[in-house]
Order: sequence, then structure tokens, then C-alpha cells
Amino acid sequence: MPFTIRQIAEIAGVSRGTVDKVLHGREGVSDEVRARVEEVIRKADYVPNRLATELSQSMKERRIAILMTPLNPFAEKVREGALAAAKELRELNCSVDVLIMREFREDEQAESLHQIIDTHPDGIAVMALDGNLTREALRRAEEEHIPVVTFVSDIADTARICFVGQDIPRGARTAAELLARAVGQKGRVAILHGPISMSAHRQRIESFENELSEGFPQVQVSGFADIHDDDETAYRETGLVLEDRKLAGIYVTGAGVGAVARAVKEQGRNVRIVCFDLTRETERLLREDEVDFVIDQGAFGQGREAVRLLWNYLVHKTVPKEGRFYTDTTIYVKALLK
Repeated sequence: MPFTIRQIAEIAGVSRGTVDKVLHGREGVSDEVRARVEEVIRKADYVPNRLATELSQSMKERRIAILMTPLNPFAEKVREGALAAAKELRELNCSVDVLIMREFREDEQAESLHQIIDTHPDGIAVMALDGNLTREALRRAEEEHIPVVTFVSDIADTARICFVGQDIPRGARTAAELLARAVGQKGRVAILHGPISMSAHRQRIESFENELSEGFPQVQVSGFADIHDDDETAYRETGLVLEDRKLAGIYVTGAGVGAVARAVKEQGRNVRIVCFDLTRETERLLREDEVDFVIDQGAFGQGREAVRLLWNYLVHKTVPKEGRFYTDTTIYVKALLK
């Protein structure tokens, strides 16, 4: 079976742009690399008309728009991943615009999406807030034949082609087991969660509670607080849940972990903490024994793969099975840090 231009580039260890230069006799390729690519092409039994189609599709000018929720340490790493993919695609004539929302507000996201659609991009990737205004905007994208990938947090009842992110229920159940065992499989714990307008946070709460109920019935959730992924709110709400003098553990579903740990430390409490995402901040907290476990969901990979998968769909019309691409879930403790 004839190879594609992508496979030839991978086998030769070069970019698709380099393969294109070799095929068209353009400058900018060393003799050694040119010979290597030509040898791969010869052995690959490339069909000329298939080659022409592949080249025309891969080198066609395209533009992808990325819409992200407000930045925090996790979102910064997601953005880095998206920008890395953008750099890779630049030589394939694809530009990537990364746009950042000011607040976690669905009306702002919907308005931003409509503005993006007005510019007629070839594809959109969005960290979706799960609400009707966002849903309506994504339905408009579908009507205008603009493919959409969601990443980090998904949204139901839309025609998005793929979700890129953590297997959220699995990650939350892992967090429940870790925290339950850390508190001796009995006692009271609190859930400090991010904006529930994101389905990811709702799923992290639901799956965490289900795992405790099924596997650790003597561990009870005694407090909830929406900390809005905001340090000031996280610090204040942690102080309130710590009024429960028998509180043994805290589960943080999003950002604000540093403020949570600071409030616990200032009160001199022995409260176990489980959170998500290995950032500079959470790594420091692990090293200083201020959090017990960090469950990483591959923030960089989520940003990078959202862009890559969207481009692959535009060029090859391929999507992962079942419309989902799960990044790796990795558990970190202090001893595993370098």
C-alpha cells in the first residue's frame, strides 16, 4: 500500500515541508537529507496522483482559532502546548491564533466564539464552558461547516468532532482513593472546586463522591466550596472549611492549590491535600510536604494535541475512535520528583 507524505516524512526523520521541497526540487535541503528522502520515496512506491492530492491538501493555507479560559498555572502549560503545535504547523502553511478569555463567563465565551466564526477560520478548538450560550455558538459553527475540537473540558449536545483531555472520571476516582487512604479510610474531607460552568469540575466532584460512597463509605464529604480557580477566594474558603476541627483532608479540583496549602499551614493543621496538575507551584508544594499527591493530566499535551488533531481532521478527515483523545494521567508524590 502506498505511503502518505506524512509517513514518508516520519520515516525519513524530516518535516513534511522538507519532503515537499525534495519533491519539487527546491533549495534549502542538504544533499544528505535530500538523498535520504528520495530513497524513502523510491522504496515507498508512491503513486503520483495520490502524492499530488496529499501535497495539495497538506500545503493549502489554513487558519485555526484557539479559545482558552483565563490563564492560571495549568492553563499556561496548555497554551505552551498549543503554541508548540502552532510552530510545527507554520511550515505547513497553517496559522494558529490563541485567544484568552478575561473571565470564566459563558456570555463572554459565546460572544468570543461568534466573533471567531465571523472571521471564517478553518477550525476552532475551545476550552468549553458547558452552557446553552456556548452550545448555540458551537451549533452555528457546525451550520457554517467549521469543525470544532473541545479540550480540557467538554460540552454535551454539540457536533464537536473530538474532545482532548484527561479521562476525568478516572482521575477523580483516583483522587478519591488516594485521599481516602491518606486519611486512614475514615473521617471527614472537603471538596474545593473550580467553576462548575466547566463540565470537568462537575465530573470531578461527582466521580470523587461516587468512589468514596462505593469504596470508602467511612470517609464523608463534610464541606463544599467554589473557589473559582482564584487564589484569594481559595484562601478565604479554605479558612471556612477548616472551622471543622475534625477535617482530615481536602480535595482541590482546579487552580488555587497554593492558597489552600497556605491557609492550612498557617493554622498548623495536619490536613491531607490531593490536587491536579504538576506545575511549578504544585511541585514546590510537594517538595515542602504541603500537598500529598498531585494527579497530572498532561496540560502541555492537551494544548498541543487539540491543535494537531484539528489539523489532521482538516487534511485527512481523521479523528480518534469514539471522538475522544485522552492524555496520560500520572500520580506524583515527593519521592518521584527529580
